[in-house]
Amino acid sequence: MGKAFDSIARGLNEAIAHGKGAKIAVKSYTPEDVDVSALRRRMGVTQEQFAGRFGFSVATLRHWERGDRSPQGAALAFLNVIKRAPDAVATALNAAMKPAAKRVAARPVAKRAAAKHATAKPVVKRAASKQAVKRVSEDKQHTQLQN
Repeated sequence: MGKAFDSIARGLNEAIAHGKGAKIAVKSYTPEDVDVSALRRRMGVTQEQFAGRFGFSVATLRHWERGDRSPQGAALAFLNVIKRAPDAVATALNAAMKPAAKRVAARPVAKRAAAKHATAKPVVKRAASKQAVKRVSEDKQHTQLQN
């Protein structure tokens, strides 16, 4: 068929063999478990600060710390990197942050909320039905006739 097909077929056959327990040259990485609560306390930050700094939701972080859930996949790998080099991760994430995002993140929460509400557009109420629209237009006509 072609080189691409042969490569895919070989990969699938190796995966099947590996799944059945055959010894083949497969490299796998299994990250070690991370005690998220201990890591956060070692860094001296609150749950909100840790979650915000590294992009986790606070709810997820709380589940991990309570033991309801445990980090899996990419999150577990990322936590292992944070465990070994938290300052390097924070530096890399700050460098990747867009300038506007840095300004927003630097403002206190209360000021961000006030700015958000200050730029909000006024709410326009709409008539609930055609009959209500008709009544409003009749009232306007009646008012104009009286003047």
